[in-house]
Amino acid sequence: MSKRKDEDQRIVDLGHDIIKDSKRRLLYYNEKTKKGYQVYDKDLKWVRFYKMRLFVSIFTYFVLFLYFRNSAVYVRFFISLIASVIVYFATQLLFEKLFFKDKVPFKINQKDFDQRYELDVLKHKRLLEYFHFAFVLIYGVLAFIELYFADSPLWIKLATVIITLALAVWLLSKILALNSQIKIEKQNDGQ
Repeated sequence: MSKRKDEDQRIVDLGHDIIKDSKRRLLYYNEKTKKGYQVYDKDLKWVRFYKMRLFVSIFTYFVLFLYFRNSAVYVRFFISLIASVIVYFATQLLFEKLFFKDKVPFKINQKDFDQRYELDVLKHKRLLEYFHFAFVLIYGVLAFIELYFADSPLWIKLATVIITLALAVWLLSKILALNSQIKIEKQNDGQ
């Protein structure tokens, strides 16, 4: 049982770009900078939070939108939208400036790097993107319903729909890219 749990945790960590190399060190691969960094157990919560920044940002929007329920619709919309964008980019900026402050780039060998493309890892990444996609769609529908019944201006309704569709298309493109990688990996495993 413990071995299966360890394997499941390894797949989850690889889905967050945390690699345990052949020397049993924890490495974080930053896809943006294309560099690896040695991390420790205490750093994992920050990496996972960074990887969930889209979810946190959308959740911030929704909570603030509900919190300012007695305000005018356009005030609720703009305060929530601006706050969620700030949360997203602040999380990214703080992670990049503070987390990497004392980290030295680390070379990840190809064998360890290829763990990120194992079939189970790709499926886990796709599952996370499905959750993000569903969350965006649910948020969009709930926000539109709320705005519709609040008799909000048409431009706010359209903005909500456009933002939701843009996020959904972006996430769908990530899902399709992962599906392509999974298909290639399945073909490689079949050979």
